Amino acid sequence: MSTTATSGPMKFVRGETDIFEYLRSVLAQRIMILDGAMGTMIQTHKLGEAEYRGERFKDFHAPEGLKGNNDLLSITQPHIIRGVFFYLFRQFERVRL
Repeated sequence: MSTTATSGPMKFVRGETDIFEYLRSVLAQRIMILDGAMGTMIQTHKLGEAEYRGERFKDFHAPEGLKGNNDLLSITQPHIIRGVFFYLFRQFERVRL
């Protein structure tokens, strides 16, 4: 029976290592969990009902409204969600894996 030793994920060097190549390397070895204050960061944008609805859901019947449905923002305000993720990834760079 033959076994092949696998090396761990590549080393991340800020400013030198491609972040996507590094993440692929880590994910090939183990599960990553990134947890941040997503909801809190979304709240800093002070979005109203219209922003949550966007064009796509402006006429959608929701008696309780859609404000607060942060998952919906991936569709209606993707630039906000993208900005939050990029911010969190920059913060996670400081964490040594």
